[in-house]
Amino acid sequence: MNGSNNKKFILCSSVLVIFSIFTITINLNDINFIAHGQTNVTYSFLTTWGTQGSEEGQFEGLNDVHEKNGFIYVPDYDNDRIQKFTPDGEFVATWGTEGKEDGQMNHPHSVAFDSEGNLYVTDRGNLRVQKFTPDGEFITKWGTKGEGDGQFLHPHGIAVDEIRDFVYVDDATNMNIQKFDLNGTFIAKWGSEGSDPGQLSNPESLDVDSQGNVYVSDLDNNRIQKFTPDGEFITAWGTEGEGKGQFDSPAGLSIDDSDRVFVTDRGNARIQVFDSNGIFITMWGSPGTENGQFARPEGIDVDPSGNVYVADTNNNRVQKFVPASPQQ
Repeated sequence: MNGSNNKKFILCSSVLVIFSIFTITINLNDINFIAHGQTNVTYSFLTTWGTQGSEEGQFEGLNDVHEKNGFIYVPDYDNDRIQKFTPDGEFVATWGTEGKEDGQMNHPHSVAFDSEGNLYVTDRGNLRVQKFTPDGEFITKWGTKGEGDGQFLHPHGIAVDEIRDFVYVDDATNMNIQKFDLNGTFIAKWGSEGSDPGQLSNPESLDVDSQGNVYVSDLDNNRIQKFTPDGEFITAWGTEGEGKGQFDSPAGLSIDDSDRVFVTDRGNARIQVFDSNGIFITMWGSPGTENGQFARPEGIDVDPSGNVYVADTNNNRVQKFVPASPQQ
């Protein structure tokens, strides 16, 4: 075989190798994907818990879920409480009652945690943020009704930069993001109503990556926006639709330790995963009540081991998916 034929053979072999590396297989309970040099990662349905009701372990409209220090926390929206579980769904504790006093709640929507394990919750109906110890003891609160600095009309998503000690809150009516220190002192805000870069239309959820950049699910604009910690626009991705990288009301958002962005695509009843620049990686899910199916998925979180927890809102349950092969 001459040199020219050798080159042709090597080129064809390379094409075959590349084709095989980027093959994607999607099943309901078993999702395989490889992207950007990652090893072959398989996500499988593991377990689910919750039914509709007001007893321990039951839910009425859960909108978020969050893992911290080996426990799963769920704001139980219409039951006006926080519930705490083991990672397998065993009930541990609950706190909160309906009201406006310290420690009481009126439609708690989203939760986040600082590096000490303290819990921050957007107390939507009371137009404030409340801060608790990991065991539910009240620490402090901030927020009043209005459009000014530190005020809210519809506090929705919340995220804590555990490295830099900042708290970010999105307001779905004021169409802005506000930035605070861990005690609720106002620092900055950005955003206005619209569809241009940096503008918002019903911001639903947000999270922070390892560099401190802030990602927001801009629900009515069917996109994800990425900002610097000071609110400077970096990039955005997504359009309305059912295809890869398209959305029908992107709701929950979580960033894992590798800065991959997990999004609950609410209207399409699925989860989509992207890298930090918005490059599509994979997706899974379909409408329904079976394992791995969703009915209005809202909140999402990824724990340090890569396990994914989804608040399956209209099914009144939490679903857990696990990586069945090593991740990088």
